[in-house]
Amino acid sequence: MVHGGKPLRGAEVIARDLRTGIGLILAGLVADGETVIGNGTMIDRGHADLTSRFTALGADMTREEF
Repeated sequence: MVHGGKPLRGAEVIARDLRTGIGLILAGLVADGETVIGNGTMIDRGHADLTSRFTALGADMTREEF
């Protein structure tokens, strides 16, 4: 069980590597507001079709190509 800390707010962030990217996704899912994660190709290297997996679990997320 985890207690404490300030509530998370959405922000624009950059995934520097695979583990960081997954951590940013999880933080973004619990944060208030919108989180935009740049450099999503780092995340794709280790997890295929991650967006549909999370949306199947009820997450409100989309993937956009820039």
